[in-house]
Amino acid sequence: NAAGFTCPVAGGTPTPTPSPVSSPSPISSPSPTPLPSPSPSPSPTPTLSVVLSGRVLSTQSFSSTGVSGTAPLNGVDLSADVGGTATGSIRYRFDCTNNGTYERDVTTTSDPYAVADLCSYSTAGSYTAAVRVDRGGVFATDTLPITVTTAPSPSPTLSVVLSGRVLSTQSFSSTGVSGTAPLNGVDLSADVGGTATGSIRYRFDCTNNGTYERDVTTTSDPYAVADLCSYSTAGSYTAAVRVDRGGVFATDTLPITVTTAPSPSPSPSPTPPPVGCTRANPAVALSPSSQAARAGSTLSYTFSVTNRDTTACGTSTFSLTRTVPVNWTGSLTSTSLSIAPGASLASTLSVTSPSNATANTYTVTARATNSVATSFFAQASAPYRVKTCIFWFYLLCF
Repeated sequence: NAAGFTCPVAGGTPTPTPSPVSSPSPISSPSPTPLPSPSPSPSPTPTLSVVLSGRVLSTQSFSSTGVSGTAPLNGVDLSADVGGTATGSIRYRFDCTNNGTYERDVTTTSDPYAVADLCSYSTAGSYTAAVRVDRGGVFATDTLPITVTTAPSPSPTLSVVLSGRVLSTQSFSSTGVSGTAPLNGVDLSADVGGTATGSIRYRFDCTNNGTYERDVTTTSDPYAVADLCSYSTAGSYTAAVRVDRGGVFATDTLPITVTTAPSPSPSPSPTPPPVGCTRANPAVALSPSSQAARAGSTLSYTFSVTNRDTTACGTSTFSLTRTVPVNWTGSLTSTSLSIAPGASLASTLSVTSPSNATANTYTVTARATNSVATSFFAQASAPYRVKTCIFWFYLLCF
């Protein structure tokens, strides 16, 4: 076998041994490339938003479009409403004029968050309120326009009350005037009210027919006109007034009632004097015969009356009256005296001058009339001198 042959089987021809065949080397498979491990997804950034709203009155709803009012605009409320994914406490910073100075800085979990009466704006103009909110490491801002206008000036108001009277000694009445025909010399007065200022134009109309019996412009208030209206016949009339002041006007009316005067009763026939009675004018005297005082003083006079009838006439009653200058006052302690023939009685007359009476000599008069026989009367007068007064370290009157 050394020669590479197989030993022959007996009786046969030796068979050659085949050479061994070598096996091919195996092909190695490539190793797979490992895939990279996936990275974890990053967390999304939190979001944050804010809406700023405002209002003037607590009864109003908040508005995010703007706030407006007239100057001074005080006590504006602000409210911030937060949105987004950010979480945690919220820091609110409110700035009334967006100038970087915060009028309120607060941290809270409340959302929305409102602040009452935070902002005030004293003068007219356009302002901007602002808010900044911080939450979860992010922040957001918003602004709100504030419009402040000048308040319009209020329209002036005007009112008038018309009053009247018949006699200058009466008080003016705003409810009406009445009297018997002919009703002459009615006084009218207008009293003005309201906020209007300046001169006043008064126009008085006695019968409300559009024709003014008096048209005057003055600063006086109230303003009265004496003896303006007269009504000759009975009837119902309406007096009117129009006043103009500061671009506005006002009117008022006053009812005037004029009635028919009752027919006078016939005068009784005079009682004939008793038999043997002879009437005579009384003797009168007013004393003292001369007095003087400063304006506004009251002086007293004695008015004595003597009955000069004959004894047969019996006691007579004398009616006493007085006459004093216009705007002065005078009064008698007794306005009637019962005096027997030949007897005398007296009454005191007190006279007061106005405080603005000018220095001069004035006359006061007293009159006595026999009430039974009125054709018998007498009167006496006396002077009232108003002194001249000057200030010379003190009030000096002479």
